[in-house]
Parts: sequence; structure tokens; C-alpha cells
Amino acid sequence: MRVPVVGLLGRPGQRRELVRSVPPEEFGDEPWGPTVEVLDGSIDLDLDLEAVAGGILVRGAVRASAQATCARCLIPVVQGWEVEVLELHRPVAGHTDADDDGAEDDDLDYRLVEGDTQLELDQMVRDALVVGQPVRVLCRPDCAGLCPSCGADRNIEPCDHGDDRTVDPRWEKLRGLRLPPADQDGA
Repeated sequence: MRVPVVGLLGRPGQRRELVRSVPPEEFGDEPWGPTVEVLDGSIDLDLDLEAVAGGILVRGAVRASAQATCARCLIPVVQGWEVEVLELHRPVAGHTDADDDGAEDDDLDYRLVEGDTQLELDQMVRDALVVGQPVRVLCRPDCAGLCPSCGADRNIEPCDHGDDRTVDPRWEKLRGLRLPPADQDGA
């Protein structure tokens, strides 16, 4: 997704708002992360574009909703999340390797495109949403999950297995192990 910035570049202090709902297809077809199966609806951008001496500073919020699977009971879940962004998009023109003091940080930068007249927001939005998504999706905080013995969904029906789990036979000898009490003085 490209946004023109012709009136901003080279005019520090100038600002422009970018508030849009954008279909996820406009950001490419790469996966959206480990917990997301598919995005559900549009990606909402509420961004402020500000011209600064080093380029265009983009700050604001990116919101998305995705279909995922509960990590405990495996039912489909729609999960929404919001990520705050603060990223500098630098012009390509006039950039030399000497500006980087020998460091190869081009992979960490966002660059202006089309002769420094447009922002390319695809990678910035994708990076923010992938890094900002929940590590583990739950259908609800107190999800009881699946029974490891019979596979029943403990949220729907209780099973008589409780938390009794069979012990691996290789560890069975440890049941009889009795350790002496720890010394209270630490000696």
C-alpha cells in the first residue's frame, strides 16, 4: 500500500493524518504470524504522518482481527488486537553507506519509494501486526482445554479422568524416592 507524501517531504513540522480501513490483500499474501490463520475483515490504520529532518515519521495505531485456534480447546476464535507504531521512513536519494557509519542496517529501515514521493506501508504494517499479536490465543481466560485421556472438551462436558495421568513407566521408580528434608540454615 503506497501513500503519496509529496507535500510533506522536506517540510519539517508538516503533518497529515491517514485514517483508512484497508483489505489485507493490499499488504501481500505472506502469512500473518504463528497464531493467525486468516485475517478477519479490514486492517484499520489510524496514523499521523509527520515530516522530520530525516524523512517521514509515521506514528499511530494499526488494528486487525483474525481467525485463530484456541491453544487449549482447539475451537475457532476471532481475536482482535491493536499495535502502536512509531517508524521513520527515510528518503533513498542522497543516502550513502557512509551515513550508516559502516553498519549494515538497511534491513531495519523503511524507505520512501517512487523517487522519495511515496510511503510503502506494506512491510511496516505487516511487521507491527506480526510482532504485536498475542503469543497464545485462548477462547476465554479460564478455558479448561481438552482432556488428555479421552479428548473431551472440558468446557462443554466434564469427564471422569480429572487430572489423573498415567506415569511413564520409565519414571515409575521415582515414586518411591524419599529425599531428606532441606536444611533450614542453608548449610
